Amino acid sequence: MQPDDVVEYDRTVSICGNDAPDEVLGAVQKLVGFLKNAFTDIPTVEQAAEVCDERTIEVNGFADASKGGWTTEKLAFKAVGVLELSKVKDELNRISFNDMVWLPVACNMVSAQYDLVLIDEAQDMNAPQLEMAIRSSNGRVCVVGDDRQCIYGFRGAVKDGLGIMKDLLQASELGLTTTYRCPKSVVSIAQKYVPDYKAYESSKEGTVDTISDQKFSDVVKVGDAVLSRNNAQLMPLCLSLLRKNIPARVEGRDVGRQLVNLACKLNAKSVPNFLEKLQAWGKKQRVRVSKRKNSVTACEQIDDQVETLTAIAEGLASVDEIKNRILNLFQDSNANSRPAVVLSTVHKAKGLEWSRVFLVKSSFLKKINDEEENIYYVAVTRAMDHLTFIS
Repeated sequence: MQPDDVVEYDRTVSICGNDAPDEVLGAVQKLVGFLKNAFTDIPTVEQAAEVCDERTIEVNGFADASKGGWTTEKLAFKAVGVLELSKVKDELNRISFNDMVWLPVACNMVSAQYDLVLIDEAQDMNAPQLEMAIRSSNGRVCVVGDDRQCIYGFRGAVKDGLGIMKDLLQASELGLTTTYRCPKSVVSIAQKYVPDYKAYESSKEGTVDTISDQKFSDVVKVGDAVLSRNNAQLMPLCLSLLRKNIPARVEGRDVGRQLVNLACKLNAKSVPNFLEKLQAWGKKQRVRVSKRKNSVTACEQIDDQVETLTAIAEGLASVDEIKNRILNLFQDSNANSRPAVVLSTVHKAKGLEWSRVFLVKSSFLKKINDEEENIYYVAVTRAMDHLTFIS
């Protein structure tokens, strides 16, 4: 089979009809992706509607009966139809990328064939991934992960996946609580949220300090990282570095593409018109999600997009310049990346490390819950030598 996400679109058109609006097709396809990351088989329409509600997937402009009656229930019904069609072999031998994990589990293709299965980063696994790993073992299963690095719930990671796996496998638990990355001064901060976290006995002391945002661009240097809970607070810092001819980029090419798509969607004729339409879009979206279960998180994401684009537009003369600035700023770290100050959200920085890390203090722990504490813990523990809070 050939992985090709176009097949998911073709399935969606087949189920929804050729006359379905593009917005509807996009919403159904998006819901299908979430369902394939959350279930190990075809869910009920009621379960699909719940996910649709949680993920704030809707097409208000087409919910009215005169425009197709595309309510949450109808979107869910069609998405379940796409999942059922996914089990039918495609004439062109195509599968979607989500099918690569979901189909083997949903179609019972996974057989026990390994004496030992090791699951790494298990806290980030979705349900089909965990199920696939379990079914492929005819002997032992070893699960490795850090429940305090679980920050991908929005992407489909199973909540308390490690605990579920431990119970399911009736497993013994062996702690891996010593860090060989972080210095003792950084560990002492992380311990406020993860008490059993400890530094290697011969680790260096390291440095933890605080600077004002006014002094930031005088202190930071190429090779450093600047981390924030969201993108909006990174933009002024990034632009201040570029004004001083300090190379800087924001981690996340995919985020850049999303912002460009939003900028195109606004169809503005000038920068003032762009900012006006952006604010109107933000208000409309906030009203749209305000009654949803996860309205606070959804509103924060909308605000972050609005504030990020507003900052990017600063000093520019045209909408095309805004789009070009986005594409130039948002890049991914790889072997070919030019040396620069890397500015990143914590989600994009997970798994990475730097000698010197700056944290935008005001962006963290505005609401105290497990996931926010996890995000802060991940952010702090990216530093190998020097951690600086930007106040």
